[in-house]
Amino acid sequence: MTLVEQRPASGPPREWRFPAFERRRLDSGLHLILCHLPGRPMTAARVVLEAGAATEPAGQGGLAALAARSLSEGTEALDAHAFAEATEALGAEVRGEVSWDAMHVRLDVPAGRLAPALALLADVVRRPGFRPAEVERVRTERLDQLAQEKVDPSALAGKSFSRAVFVPDAAYARPLQGTEASVGGLDRDAIAEFYAGRLSSATLIVVGDLSGVDGPKLAEPLFGSWDVDGAPAVSPVVDEAGGGRRIVLVDRPGSVQSALSIGHAGPRRAIPDYVPVGTMAMVLGGVFGSRLNMKLREEKGYTYGAQAGFDFRRHGGAFAARSAVRTEDTAAAVADAVGEIVRTHAEGIPEDELAPVREYRVGVYPIAYERPASIAMGLADLVTHGLPDGWFDRMRAEIAGVSAEDVSAAAAARLRPDDLAIVVVGDAERIRGELEATGLGPVHDTPAP
Repeated sequence: MTLVEQRPASGPPREWRFPAFERRRLDSGLHLILCHLPGRPMTAARVVLEAGAATEPAGQGGLAALAARSLSEGTEALDAHAFAEATEALGAEVRGEVSWDAMHVRLDVPAGRLAPALALLADVVRRPGFRPAEVERVRTERLDQLAQEKVDPSALAGKSFSRAVFVPDAAYARPLQGTEASVGGLDRDAIAEFYAGRLSSATLIVVGDLSGVDGPKLAEPLFGSWDVDGAPAVSPVVDEAGGGRRIVLVDRPGSVQSALSIGHAGPRRAIPDYVPVGTMAMVLGGVFGSRLNMKLREEKGYTYGAQAGFDFRRHGGAFAARSAVRTEDTAAAVADAVGEIVRTHAEGIPEDELAPVREYRVGVYPIAYERPASIAMGLADLVTHGLPDGWFDRMRAEIAGVSAEDVSAAAAARLRPDDLAIVVVGDAERIRGELEATGLGPVHDTPAP
């Protein structure tokens, strides 16, 4: 074996293009996106509905998540057992997923069984069973999860952070999948009514080996009579709470660690500086060698890891830095984390720190879209956020060309150190005094969510 004194330099990135796709529209108004990937053994299909958590009525948080979860429990014609047998016979997986901005009903199936599996998907989307017993079981499972989250410091920090950053009636102030109070008040009728009211806007995406498949002809008898040419959902309230830099302390007596969530409201997904902002966030807290991880973990030994990033949504978003630290190091870790955010905002990022992150992002980009499922997810993202067809190719080119000046400008514009909500979940009796001594802001004792 021969050892080298210097790590070999990486070569130039290979040429890459996002797979070509075509858009069609059925007479019913259903948007259809087809992406042909010759030779792939698996096919991915997605129905994208404008039924995200942000569209839920006030006081009914978790409605979208329960509806999505209940979709895989059967159709009008197939109960849960029969539906499971039907999917297994096709080697398929069908399930619903929800984000703030959309609901996805996803299908993954071997390419040779696309036609019958797509018929099953259409049945799920258009004629869900929503049987009371199955819905109640799903609801009970979610309530059990919420009970477990009450003793999870990281979950408590995340929920407290949302409440600290957004006004009480904002959609983003509540957990994506609801609270015990809101989920506890839901039933089968509420779920069915919500779902039925969100079927007026839909897109079907099919990705895989479509050799010999006439996409519109296949979709027309399954989806052609579905009128989806309706009005978009009303924009939700997403106002931020403001209040300047402050410390929100949630008491967890006897805790040997403190969970930290530090940040503020952020921009929506469709912004012109999306690439500089995302790259800046990776330098700050998105990779192992980030500023936050190197400071809190490698230099100070406070934690096993620290990270930060922007959560971009259709109507807004949030920036947050997160970690879990030893109780005795809480105040020092908070001060160091805030210090890195302040430094990045004020001084920007030099080329020597930017270069490896930029190279990593360029190199990993094709890997993120190498499978039919991930390509379908990317196309669903285009639909949800109204992005142009050339988005992915343009993004990689912009990442490759992003400069230190670009990311430094993004840090100055998008990081707001004077507006930080510093959420700390830990043993208040042991850490309150030291947190006050940091001078980072007033300390507000807040009950656990």
